Formats: sequence, C-alpha cells, structure tokens
Amino acid sequence: MIDRVEIKNFKSIRDMKLNFTNFNLITGTNSSGKSSLIQSLLVMSQRNENDILNGKAISLGTPINIINEGVGKGESTKISLYMEDGTALECSVSAEEQVGSRERSTTSFFYEKDVFYISANRASVMDTYPKNIEHNQKIGKNGSYTFDYFLENKDKKFSEKYYEDLLPFNEKPIYESIVNYWLKKLTGYIFEVEHIVDTNVIRVLFNKEFEYSIKYRPQHVGTGVSYILEQLIISLLSKEGDIIIVENPELHLHPKAQNELAEFYFWLSKHNRQIIIETHSDHFFNAVRVTKSQNPTDDSKKVYFFYQEDGNTTSINIEMGKFGTIENMQEELFDQFSKDLRKMLLNVEDDLTFDHQEAEEEDTLSDEEFALLKKEFEELLGDDDDE
Repeated sequence: MIDRVEIKNFKSIRDMKLNFTNFNLITGTNSSGKSSLIQSLLVMSQRNENDILNGKAISLGTPINIINEGVGKGESTKISLYMEDGTALECSVSAEEQVGSRERSTTSFFYEKDVFYISANRASVMDTYPKNIEHNQKIGKNGSYTFDYFLENKDKKFSEKYYEDLLPFNEKPIYESIVNYWLKKLTGYIFEVEHIVDTNVIRVLFNKEFEYSIKYRPQHVGTGVSYILEQLIISLLSKEGDIIIVENPELHLHPKAQNELAEFYFWLSKHNRQIIIETHSDHFFNAVRVTKSQNPTDDSKKVYFFYQEDGNTTSINIEMGKFGTIENMQEELFDQFSKDLRKMLLNVEDDLTFDHQEAEEEDTLSDEEFALLKKEFEELLGDDDDE
C-alpha cells in the first residue's frame, strides 16, 4: 500500500504531500486537480513501460502536456511514492525529455501488487460485450473487457474466511457467488454471463432472485445496476495489498445505492485493500462521517478536499470530530444544502415579518392564520418546540 505520495510540478499540482491510509476519499471543486492526483498514480503504474506517459492505464501525451505552467527552466515533474513497507518509488520527467526513449525500469510497480483503475469514462451499457481476443490487458481501457474477464474467472475459488462468512453454509465462495452476493445486496438483482456461440461477443443477463425464468437485458434494469456490477467485478478481482482507484463511483446511482456502495468499499478496505476514490458525492462523504461517529478512534479513512489557489492545486485533510462533525469546514465542501436551507429559512422569516406587519395594520391575526404560519415554520426547521 501507499503510505505517502509527493508530487512536484505535475499539471496543476505545484507541490503536494498526501498521507494515505486504507480508504481515501478525494473530493473538491471542479477543475481543482483531483484528476491530476489520480493521473499521477496511474503514470507511476506505467513506470515499467517504454513510454511512461502513454501506456495501458492512461495516455497523457508529451512531457510539455503534464508539466506545471509555473515551472522554471531546468525544473522537472517529480512523483514519489513511499510504500507501507518502507520502500520508495520515484519518477521524474523534464520538458526536454523524449519520453519514448526512456530507459525501461526493471523494478516491478508496487512490488507485484496490482493496481485496478475504474475510470469515469466507463464502457456504455450494451446488449453484448466484446471478448478479449488478444489478451494483452485484463479488463481493457474503460473496462471494455470486464465481463469477458469475469466469464473466464467466474469459478475461481476464494480461500479467505471473510468471503465464506458472506454466503450461506452450503454455497461455495467462488468469484461468481461473491459478485452476485454484493450485487443482490446493493441492487436486488443477480446476473449471469454467457458466450454467444460462433461469435466474439458475450451476453449479460439479469434476474431477480427466485424469478429465474425472467431474464432482463442490461438496458432494462437501469444504467446504475450495470455500473455497480462493473465496479464489483473489477474490485473483487483484487487481492490483499492491492490498490483500487475509482473515479465517480456514484454515476447513475440513487442516494441509497451510493451509500451502500460506499459500505462495500469500506468492507474491501477493512480487508487490506487500499481504496482511492475521487467523487462529488455527499453520500460517500457522509458515509465516512457516519463511520467516524460510530468509531471515533478509527484512523483507517481519510478525506482530502481539493481547491485552486493562485492557479495551483491545494489540498486540505478534512478532520472529523467524535460524532462525525467537521472540525475544519471549507467553503464548497458539500455545503450547498446548508446554503439552500438558509435561503428557505430567510424566505420564511421575511414571510412571517410581512404577515405580522399586515396583522398589526389590521389589528388582528386569527388563531387559524397563526397556527398555519407556525406549522410551516416548524416543518422547515424540523423542530416541534413551541419556542
């Protein structure tokens, strides 16, 4: 796992140091540099390839495309990862460097630990999905081969006790049963994948438990179900010590589903996976707050808020108190609801003031009018106190 990351002169990041833990939530305003952090980690995952900026995980172009605009002559982009076991990995790129001619590294990235990346640009929901004919990537860019990989590995056995504990006594902890356990828990559906004979495509079908005769195509169960399934398939490929990077896991999901998906990632992080999530979801954020309120001493989760300052990315570690309270609240940190509520309350206050003035002019306010105004005000405040 990554213990600390240090980044210098990478895109909008001039100088940044972040400490990571099991579960790491990256949030912030638009164009604040969240994606730049994710991209820097993906660049490091390509350090064994001939072209470190353009590989299987991500393509960023030439050095001039990734070097911070404020960099002086002779300076370079530098990314350093300090691992949990005390080892360190570094990469530097200068504007003058020809990336394609870089000497190939002989050190395996993260020492044989895998990095699983779930991009915000996921494969669209389709009737059929392609088979991975060339087998040069596990799941392909944007997850295009996710279902083919699942089909090839669906009978893979899991030996860890925490997988066995999820399933009924008579059900074997294999890849297919574990994915379906979580899919049913999060969406109410289970699924199957089948190869269409004499073609290079596979088909995905869904059904409700105990309704095995009724099969649904992906388009008929909602985009959110397929997007959750892709995340489950990829994340459950991981083994202990692996790193899972997810962009916008909340896409197409109802708030309740977002919260439950956060619980899934908490579960994975508890079992020695490192989760790094970039999100705009206040439901993921509040899920972290709930866990903090349940266990104030839990330090296995971090939230970083990103914003721009003088054209460069700045990050703040959001601190949470005993009951999940935010100790260092930031402007635009999921504060829109509070702002909207404040506007509504001001409108109520104005309305009450106006009606009171009218009542004074008329020298009367009926009991019915007073009771109605009082009820409207209490409903907005959520408070039944007579005061």
